[in-house]
Amino acid sequence: MKTHARTIQFLKAQQSGVQPGVSIEEVIYKTRAEEQIACDIYNPPLRKRREGTILFLHGMSPLGHRDPRQVNLLRSLSLVGFRVVSPLFDEIREAIITSDSITKLEFLIAEVCKSLKIKKIALFSASFSGSICMCAAARDSVKEHVSAICTVGSFSDISSTLEYLFTADECDSYARLIILKNFIEIAIGKNDTVKKALTAAIHDNWHKNEGEQLDKLYAQISNDEKEFIEKLLHDSSFRNEKFLEARKGMVEVETAYDMFKAAKDLQCTVTLFHGHKDTVIHPEQSLKFFHYLQELKVKSTVCISPFLSHGEATISLRLIKSLFKVIQTFSFFFKSVRNSARESSSL
Repeated sequence: MKTHARTIQFLKAQQSGVQPGVSIEEVIYKTRAEEQIACDIYNPPLRKRREGTILFLHGMSPLGHRDPRQVNLLRSLSLVGFRVVSPLFDEIREAIITSDSITKLEFLIAEVCKSLKIKKIALFSASFSGSICMCAAARDSVKEHVSAICTVGSFSDISSTLEYLFTADECDSYARLIILKNFIEIAIGKNDTVKKALTAAIHDNWHKNEGEQLDKLYAQISNDEKEFIEKLLHDSSFRNEKFLEARKGMVEVETAYDMFKAAKDLQCTVTLFHGHKDTVIHPEQSLKFFHYLQELKVKSTVCISPFLSHGEATISLRLIKSLFKVIQTFSFFFKSVRNSARESSSL
């Protein structure tokens, strides 16, 4: 019941935005080849018993680890006793999909554990970054250090996810633009104009500028270039044609993000959240992965909830009917983090 009470306090703090006593410090971790990764560390109130450490990896927001929604979430986690490490991954902030993010996180996990003198750390993230966490946690060098993973709206099958986001009209437009920016040049070759157009469209979509940056670019390019870009943005049949041409060049990323392969090497608990109306990654992806984890006898739980939109760990309390399941699921994650921290400190 104590864990449930902590979860309720966490949810209330998210809603109110009031997290007294939480402090934030900025640190730089040096990892592989002296690579420097800027991190914010959220420390619990002084009188609060520390319940463990969570590394939260941000999503593909241009605000990176300082997105106000994330800051509110992490302050709320810290309020209830968790120390939270929040790194900035430049490539994720810039919406670049690369297998190197997995290796980068792997090295960061090792460095954070060494620097903070802890044996166990939990991982928490949303959307594509949740899958980065899952794959990194399965790496031999750090899997014994990861106590728990919580993901929100992450994929389990990258191949079907890429195809859906590349081609489908009904998917989230921001996600489709990111996938196009990352993979279209495999099909059409290097093309600075198309890349600039997709970057502009991503900017306009995020800031809800209704084509402001893209229209400026259209005024500078030829009609043929504009027609090609418009077909890419609005013609699903054309995108499907380009996807088939690009498919062969996606193998490296698909291999790196093989979640079912990673699952076999996990040594931690897994908590999966998914919005039941997610238009980016269908909730069936989390359900499928949960059933596979159960087959592997990985201690895990899943919550398909109307509280969540894609990639947001922020919880709405409007739908009381489903609230208890959310509390149960977060409590499972929190208990895993707390128990591992206490067990490792007693060794």
